[in-house]
Amino acid sequence: MAIAYDSCSDETRRICREALADVLGCQGIRDEHSLPAYVIQLEDCRADGGCEPALIRRTGWKYLAMDANGKALCCDVEEAPGAQQAEVDAVSEGVDAVRALQSLDELIELEEGVYEVRWVSVPGLLVSGFWLKSTTPGRPDLVAPLRVLQEELAAKQFFPLEEFIGIVRSMATERLAYNDAPN
Repeated sequence: MAIAYDSCSDETRRICREALADVLGCQGIRDEHSLPAYVIQLEDCRADGGCEPALIRRTGWKYLAMDANGKALCCDVEEAPGAQQAEVDAVSEGVDAVRALQSLDELIELEEGVYEVRWVSVPGLLVSGFWLKSTTPGRPDLVAPLRVLQEELAAKQFFPLEEFIGIVRSMATERLAYNDAPN
């Protein structure tokens, strides 16, 4: 598979590196990837419609890096429309960051076609992974779930985007019907 990356600005990269150094004490980034980040909100996924690809909203960047000590790091960056600069929402290290970096490296060998790698998450379902946006005519977009709690999404390595959205819509409808408010 040929992979295309849309890279964040130098300023956003600087903000990420500073946040990782300040919060996690990382030193000397040696491998880094910045992926456009998209989100699907539960309210957009009601069974009566919605949750189409056009409703997947761009929110900023998922910055994945490895420091000189081999520590895998992650930084979530929000780029609000009209904002002067990007803002760091979260930084983390550990298993999820290691898995994301390893999976990103493995994507190149798995599917034919040319894809732009993006990050997609459904916070209300605790689902996230890679969205492989096809740039090859006739090839579907794919989603490679990385962090999932649901067996249905753990069953395959790749889902066509439309199938992924259908599964998410079903799960969102079920989740939104559940009332977990205190009595």
